[in-house]
Amino acid sequence: MPQRVPLEVEVQSIEEQPDHRRVLLIYATEKDARTEAYLLEPLEPKAERLPAAVVFHATTDAHIRQPVGLASAPTRHLGLALVRRGFVVLCPKCFIYGYRGKTWLDAVAELELVAPGLCGMGKMLWDGMRAVDVLMERGDVLPGAIAAVGHSLGAKETLYLAAFDERVCAAVASEGGIALGSSNWDASWYLGERVEILRRERRDHDDLLLLGAPRPFLIVGGGSADGPLARELADRARQRAREWGLECRCEVMLHEAGHDFPETVREQAFDWLENQLGLRAGGHSAFSRIR
Repeated sequence: MPQRVPLEVEVQSIEEQPDHRRVLLIYATEKDARTEAYLLEPLEPKAERLPAAVVFHATTDAHIRQPVGLASAPTRHLGLALVRRGFVVLCPKCFIYGYRGKTWLDAVAELELVAPGLCGMGKMLWDGMRAVDVLMERGDVLPGAIAAVGHSLGAKETLYLAAFDERVCAAVASEGGIALGSSNWDASWYLGERVEILRRERRDHDDLLLLGAPRPFLIVGGGSADGPLARELADRARQRAREWGLECRCEVMLHEAGHDFPETVREQAFDWLENQLGLRAGGHSAFSRIR
């Protein structure tokens, strides 16, 4: 992984909305590399310290404009929905949309030059961890109530961040194609040739679901990228956990709307998320320090 450098967060713009504030930030992800992210803040916070979420955008040229409500269909406005629930939300840009001034395959090639051996998914993981760093530096964020959320491309980033960053207390991944055989994990901006190695070793992403346990993880599938195979993967992770005397709180929510995150499904998923973070009456607290 790259060396952790000071974030050096800079505010580029501030826009007041009826119920929240939208702030465009630039910060360092690594030495000589900076990225953009939108920060959403409730205008009327319910407490001094609030739950927070890193929300990853899907594959779209609109990138960070999508989850904050400035582009795409309302079903993709995940960050906007969360800030209206009282979350502080950070929506970072994926590296394929501008790493050191390069995009897509050129960004992947630049990554190979700068960090040989680090695959695209590794870079996405690192950038996700830096997004959590940004949230952790804020005095209004409750450390025991940080979530990761994403759709499609963003769901893949959510899977890896939730597995490798213990600061993430609960996660929702929509239509990411969680199993290695469900989507294009072999693309060069994801895992590339590493997928074939994992297949030869008969390994899959139930390993990551186990790694993130017992922190709660919800897979949402519409039958396009995630469906019955995602349920099988989650079942396998839970079975392996039981064999080892562990708890794996991975759940699956399926709908029939294809590669989308319908509003009714999204609201159910976010109700689940609030329950797991201990934010709703009778909800299960992900960590005892939530108060």
